[in-house]
Amino acid sequence: MSRYISIVLLFGLGFLINTSQAQQSNPQIEAVNNYVQFTNESIHGLLIVHRLLENFNQDINKYVDLDGQQINFYSNRDIQFNIFEDPDHWFYDKTPTEWYNSAKLNSRNLPNELSSNLFGIISEMKDICTEVNKLRFDLETTINNSDLTDRVQLGAVYDQLEKGVSLYDEFWALTKQLKRKLDPIYLAARSNSTIDKELYYSLSYLHDTNWKLLQGIREKRDGDIAQLLDSYTESVNDFTQIKASTRINAKRRLESIMSRSKEVVESGNRFYKTAEVDPEYKLYGKFYFYHNSDIINKYNRYGNGYVFEINKMIEEQQWDVPYFIEVPHYFKVIYPKKLNELGSIASTDSKITLLPRELKSREIREADHIIKADTNMIEIKVYDNMIQDDDIISLNFNGDWVLEKESISDKPIKLNFILNQEGKNFLLLHADDVGKRPPATIALEYKYAGNKERLLLKSDLKQSELIEIVLDK
Repeated sequence: MSRYISIVLLFGLGFLINTSQAQQSNPQIEAVNNYVQFTNESIHGLLIVHRLLENFNQDINKYVDLDGQQINFYSNRDIQFNIFEDPDHWFYDKTPTEWYNSAKLNSRNLPNELSSNLFGIISEMKDICTEVNKLRFDLETTINNSDLTDRVQLGAVYDQLEKGVSLYDEFWALTKQLKRKLDPIYLAARSNSTIDKELYYSLSYLHDTNWKLLQGIREKRDGDIAQLLDSYTESVNDFTQIKASTRINAKRRLESIMSRSKEVVESGNRFYKTAEVDPEYKLYGKFYFYHNSDIINKYNRYGNGYVFEINKMIEEQQWDVPYFIEVPHYFKVIYPKKLNELGSIASTDSKITLLPRELKSREIREADHIIKADTNMIEIKVYDNMIQDDDIISLNFNGDWVLEKESISDKPIKLNFILNQEGKNFLLLHADDVGKRPPATIALEYKYAGNKERLLLKSDLKQSELIEIVLDK
C-alpha cells in the first residue's frame, strides 16, 4: 500500500495524529506518562484490529443466513505489518513498542515497587497486543482454507473470534489495574503548585465520571446507568463554570473539551431514553454501539475525543501531572440464527434489571397485566386487533427493535423469543402511525401451560405501552 493510500486511510479513521509529547520537568511524572502513553497508543492499535475482526465476523455470517453491513473499508492486505510496531510510522509518531521501551528505560525514576508493578502490567498488555495482531492473520488463513458451508469448519472460525473476545477483555482488566495503581498519583497531582488546581480537579472529575459511565454501559449495569449519567452531567456543569473563570491560555482546547463532553451527555440520554442504534450496529445492540462507537468517540483520541485535548493541554501548560488514560473497546461475536435456535430472537442485553421509563422521547405506560411463559422460548403472534386501519408500529424486545415501522393487519406476524434466564423480559409497543382509528391496538397471542392466551397492547403518539414477560420457572 502506498504512503498516499495509507494517509487517506488514516484520515478516514481519525488516526493521523501527533502523539509525541514534550519532556516533563519532573522525571517521575515523565516516567508515569510513558506507561499512560503506551496504554493509550495500544488502545488505538487494538481498535484497528477490532474493526478487522468485526469485518471477518460479518463476512462469515453471510455463509449461513445473516446479512451484515460493512463497518470498515480496509483489510489485512492494507496493513501487512505489526500494527503495534508500525515500522514506517503510518499510525503513530511514537509507536506502542517505542513507548514500551521508554517506560522500561525511565522506570528507574520511580520507586522500585511501583515501577515493578506498572511494568509487569504493561508487559502483559504488550503480549496481548502481539496475540491480537497475530489473530487477524490466523483468522484470514483459517477462513481462506476452510469450507465455510461445513458447520464444523465454520465453528472453528467462530472459536477464533471468541479468542478475540477474551483478549480484549483481558486488556480491559489490565487497563483498570493500571489505573488503580496510578489513582494515588492523580489524587496527589491535584495539589501540585504548577497547575490551575480548580481546573485540573474539574478535568479529573470529568474524566473519571465518563470512565465510570462507559464502564457501566460495557458491563450492562442497567440499574446504575441513570445515576452514572447524572454524575457525569454534574461534572460537565462543574467544568462549564470553572472554564468560564480560568485564566489559562488554552481557549481552543477548553472549547473542544466542552463541546465533546456535552455531546457525551446527549449520547448518554439517547442511550437511556431511545435505545436507537445506527444501522451498521443493529446486530450488536445498544450497549455495544453506545460504548464502542457513540460515546467512546467523544472520549478517546481516535474519535477526536477530549481526553487527547486534556493531555495536550497538560503538555502545553507544562503541568507536572500525569496524562489521563483512555478506555479500550470490547469485542463481541455475532452468530447467525441457524447456529442458535432456529428463527429465534435473543436480546443483545443478556440481563435487564430495570424496565425503561422513556423511549424515543415518549412516556412508557406499564400494562396492568403480564405474559407468563413456562419455557425460556416463547412464540408470540402479533396482529391488528381492530378493523384494519393502516396502523404502523414498532415493537421492542428487551431494548432491541425487532419490528420497525411495520404495517399491521389481521394476518399474524410470528415472533419466537428466547427469554433471558436472569433479570426482566419485556415487549414494548410504539405507535408510528395510529391509522384512521387511534390508538394503535395490537393483539398478542401465545401459549401458556398448553392453553392459548391473548392480550392487547395500545399506543398512541404520546405514550407507548410495555408488557413484562415473566418466566414461570
